[in-house]
Amino acid sequence: MARQRHCTGFTLIEMIAVTLLFAVISGIFVPQIGLLSSRALGNLAKDLAAHIELGRQRAVVTGTPHRIVMDLEAGGYRLQWRVTELEARGAEAEPPPPLDIHGQTPIPMAPPREFELDFHPVPGTAGDFVWLGQDLFFAGLETREGWLDRGEAAVVFRADGTTTGARIHLEDADGKGLVLEILPLSDSVRIIDAEEI
Repeated sequence: MARQRHCTGFTLIEMIAVTLLFAVISGIFVPQIGLLSSRALGNLAKDLAAHIELGRQRAVVTGTPHRIVMDLEAGGYRLQWRVTELEARGAEAEPPPPLDIHGQTPIPMAPPREFELDFHPVPGTAGDFVWLGQDLFFAGLETREGWLDRGEAAVVFRADGTTTGARIHLEDADGKGLVLEILPLSDSVRIIDAEEI
């Protein structure tokens, strides 16, 4: 009886078929990775624009200056308003003592205490830091005073909702960029492809 010999391994046709299969899969999915990154950048720009509009609207409604503070290096932003620390915590100011019409209580002659106004995070989730994400970052902030790309920067809305114009430059890890242009006269925010500027 003759012994049969079994060879293990792949034929040339099988190897070509597997290589073609990998090429087809790569051709379908690799371009999608760039689209996901681009979509994340677009979503970030829309979210930041919504926070900017919220800051402008809150400034008008409350009659209180607001600002968007951006940490350009760490990649985060938050919405703040200019109030006393007591108001920022949501606490009510102490009511004045009752008026003594019989003259039994001495009248304090000290001037009223001045409350220091400062910017504090707005109540709710809009006052929390929003982080850009792993592959998204601030390229910089362009204002009339110049270009900022380090530290903290802010866009301030006065009590009537007006502001000076500014451009916030966002980028992803692939170098694709979007610009949020804050228009002072039309009270709006435009999202522009960085290549169009």
